[in-house]
Amino acid sequence: MNFETIYNQINQLFPEQLDISDGRFVQGATGFHSQNLIDIWNAAEEKSESTAEGYFIWTMYCLLHQKAKQAFRKGDFTIKISDFTKEDIRRKYDKVLKEAESKRRIKSCCRMMASQFNKKCEIHDSVYDCPDVILDRDEQGSQYRILIHDGGTSGISIKFCPWCGKKIKTGANNT
Repeated sequence: MNFETIYNQINQLFPEQLDISDGRFVQGATGFHSQNLIDIWNAAEEKSESTAEGYFIWTMYCLLHQKAKQAFRKGDFTIKISDFTKEDIRRKYDKVLKEAESKRRIKSCCRMMASQFNKKCEIHDSVYDCPDVILDRDEQGSQYRILIHDGGTSGISIKFCPWCGKKIKTGANNT
């Protein structure tokens, strides 16, 4: 799914104007919490049908959260989607995708396993949408899975490499 398609579909899940009057600073002045913003994010997530859409929703939440924090600090209690240009959103979306991809890069027990995790798809925005990608791992590297391509991020946990049969190393020492 390309950016234009996602932008046109998912951007509609967010209201043009968001009320952040329920906001408050947490962790000193470094964090910000608005239940209204979180509820809007959750509602959009519930309507997400692919990982690429999920990344776009996360992109929008990140941009809105940053804007809400700045606005609230100035005493403004509403933010608008129109405050972001399509290019602002595209840049942030590309950054979110790049960060997600970098978390997948790992060293591995054999060439085949490494090639699975270091593969880049030229067609799909998300590895979960690409039928050629069959393995996944969690961010900590403690669980590896064979993906079930059902439109989500489902998978079956494995403890041994499907190609060389070696026990899969887990944990932070594997990244």
